Amino acid sequence: MKSRTGSFLIVSGLSLLLYLGVGWWPMAYSLCAASWCGAVIFFAFAWFAAFKWGGQLSLPVIGLAVMLGRILPVLPLLITDISSIAYSLIALITCLVSILLALMFYSEKRSSVYILSVALILLLNTVVLDSWVDWLDGMHPVTR
Repeated sequence: MKSRTGSFLIVSGLSLLLYLGVGWWPMAYSLCAASWCGAVIFFAFAWFAAFKWGGQLSLPVIGLAVMLGRILPVLPLLITDISSIAYSLIALITCLVSILLALMFYSEKRSSVYILSVALILLLNTVVLDSWVDWLDGMHPVTR
């Protein structure tokens, strides 16, 4: 039991360090860069975590640990004032979906699942991202 808890904390901690070290800085460049980097980085990390700790933890627990490490830094803003991070919320959603897709790809190990994962990440980072920004711009028009 102790090794399971330790593995969970290690995966959560590494996910948190990954976000704090690499995942937040692309937001300084653009929302699109942040969404792409987060999706690719957390897809790869979720797959690696499933590969490394799959014998000790089940895939849903690994997914929960990776998601917890990703959500933890923005959780106070999500609870107190979600409108302050409305634009970057799509990057968080894309990361969470890519984590789920990586775990699904790890468990299935079929090329069709990989193609579906890549297609969904492409769709989320192009069409859905543009629609999200357009929708938010329509709700909060810039006044001059």
